[in-house]
Amino acid sequence: MSTDHAIVIAEQNQVDRRCDRCMQTSPNVRACAQCKFSVYCSKKVSRVFMRGSRCFLNDYSFPFCQKDDWPQHKSSCRTMAESGHGLDHKLIAHLYQNPEFYHHLRLAVLLRLRSLGRNIPPDRPIIARVFFGIEPEDVQDFWSIRAGVDGGQRKRYPVGILQVLSVTIPKGIPPYMADQVPRLEQVRSSWGSDDPIALLELVFCSVSGPRVYVTERMLSIPLPYHLIADVERFSIPIISDDDDSEEYVQKPATWETCLEFMNMHIRVDIDNEYRLRRKMTQEDEELIICGMSDDYCDADPENVGEHAREAWKQKIKREDIYSVNQDFFGIGECHLTSHSAYLSSLTTQGNPVILIVFNFMTDDLSVSAAIENKSAQRTCYKCLQRSPDVRACARVRLESQLFNRPTNSFYLLKCKSVMYCSKKVLHHSFQTLTRNCQKDDWWVFISLTKQLLFCLSLYDAPLRRPQHKLQCDISAEMDLAWESKLLGHFYKDEGLCHYLGLAVLNKFRSLGRDLSPAKPLIARVFMGFEPTNIEDFIRLRTRSVVTDRGRLPIGMFQLLSISVPKKDHIPPRFRQNMAKFDNSRRILDEGGVSHIPLAFLEFVGCNIRQGQTAFSISIATLPLPYEGTPNDLDFVEIPVMSDDGEDLRKPASAEACLELVNMHIRLDKQNQYRLRRRMTAADVEMFSAAMSGAHSTSRLGEDAFNAWREKVAREDIYSTGQNVTH
Repeated sequence: MSTDHAIVIAEQNQVDRRCDRCMQTSPNVRACAQCKFSVYCSKKVSRVFMRGSRCFLNDYSFPFCQKDDWPQHKSSCRTMAESGHGLDHKLIAHLYQNPEFYHHLRLAVLLRLRSLGRNIPPDRPIIARVFFGIEPEDVQDFWSIRAGVDGGQRKRYPVGILQVLSVTIPKGIPPYMADQVPRLEQVRSSWGSDDPIALLELVFCSVSGPRVYVTERMLSIPLPYHLIADVERFSIPIISDDDDSEEYVQKPATWETCLEFMNMHIRVDIDNEYRLRRKMTQEDEELIICGMSDDYCDADPENVGEHAREAWKQKIKREDIYSVNQDFFGIGECHLTSHSAYLSSLTTQGNPVILIVFNFMTDDLSVSAAIENKSAQRTCYKCLQRSPDVRACARVRLESQLFNRPTNSFYLLKCKSVMYCSKKVLHHSFQTLTRNCQKDDWWVFISLTKQLLFCLSLYDAPLRRPQHKLQCDISAEMDLAWESKLLGHFYKDEGLCHYLGLAVLNKFRSLGRDLSPAKPLIARVFMGFEPTNIEDFIRLRTRSVVTDRGRLPIGMFQLLSISVPKKDHIPPRFRQNMAKFDNSRRILDEGGVSHIPLAFLEFVGCNIRQGQTAFSISIATLPLPYEGTPNDLDFVEIPVMSDDGEDLRKPASAEACLELVNMHIRLDKQNQYRLRRRMTAADVEMFSAAMSGAHSTSRLGEDAFNAWREKVAREDIYSTGQNVTH
């Protein structure tokens, strides 16, 4: 950069010590102690006081400017202090105190003036407005926030970076800046130069409840003519997979590329040498959602909030970092991820002995509903009442430790299959929580008279047997709670969910089904657990138990197949959850994506332990990546295990999309998807039974066996014999 750093630092020392009220430079400049936003100078005054019979003259500093500005500053001081945006303006100060960013900030203003065809008047000040914002350093977190998934739902808030959104040149002088213009002549004389001077309005928006607040800070800087004389192109850094190499792309010198140059340098500053990073808050994410929506709420009469919204949108369109990541994950303008905080066990239904059901339903997809339902109320299995005090059954199955986990492991298999509420009761003048629902569901006393009458067929009413006692051991023995937990991890990944939605979409297209968004697209997805190592897979096909030093192999979550019921047929389990489907459909319609079909998926997992079969059935909704065109994606690239081999290119059928998802899970050696765990004896027995050609007495179990066989027959990883060692 052709900038004398010594001159820039000298200029910045003067700018940083300028009072916001009198615009004079002073060594005694302090920020407001409450909001840390406005900066005022302190002038020295002399005071005479008496001590005994002698007079003394004392000099001290008094904040006259702060006292004079308090009537105007009082209204915004508390708001700034509560919002914490004094820290944001401190980040902005770090930006313009950096010599390189300060130089390019002035370049952006000059290039913006040149693009508008305006002359730079030497005798009149230039008014410019610079918009700033905080966004995640990871672009995928940005797309998640834009889709309506805040940090509270993801259980984390990402690291944010300061970004320059836009530079605008307003027509004329805004009324609230008119009182600053006469003082600029004094500022020009302090610079000792005849260069034009610009009064920058640094704008940062914030969200508090339903309103959007705008905070500004004035900054006066000189604009020398010679800055843009030799500027022709910018070398903008790009993010590469190779950490050791630095790659750049050359772009013509415009005000847009100048801002992109600054933003990308901030983004690649992983070590935070520029001090322009901080942890994001819920207010930051709400501001991004407001900026990306059309119903932006403006709190200022000058319509600055509307300009801030346009600044966000234009930044997304012009910078390459968003389009590259958008194409990689296939998330289009109107696509909506299924990333939801309500992928949790809300209700549980079950039949004795052979069927354990986890109802894993996405209750809502909107941020507003997430804020309204902070209590995260769930439904009790026994009384069917929604309550925040709902806990899963935590009974431990100790007999299964030797079969499912290492002998030296402290991992205890728990049931976790049903949810019970705890009701508050008054006991000796204080409230306690009782688990009456769990006690009632564990054991029910049946009188001897009713048992005798039932045996003699004289009692027609069915005997009420214990509902959960017969299921608890089975659920803990087969570790069925992990099925829903891993499914929740699967749903939290946008890329995997996108290709699952594409598989369901292509399945319906291959059958010639109607993709009308008015009705649910019902499908059944079989899921399973298999070894990550192909050698363990081959051994399990012939033997029922494979151990490594007494431990079962590491397994991974896999999608087996997708089946679609008969046309216009809604199974009973789906009819019981149609109200939740209608709620999700309404949320999509209100979000402006009413053309997207909504799939109603039934995830089925099957396990066998000592000849006893149990199923975990989870029901969830999934918006499909559909834009109304016949072919959104013609081919998919399926990765291979070999480092030297090329990816397999296959037509984008339902089976190919499932193979792509399964191979990405298989290649995840670091378990970033969190879809791996050590296999249990129930997993091994189920896998061996399916591969050995066994049959099940139930229709659902037979379909699960066939799903395993179809997966092994169609995926290339098994036929080519690629060695997988993890």
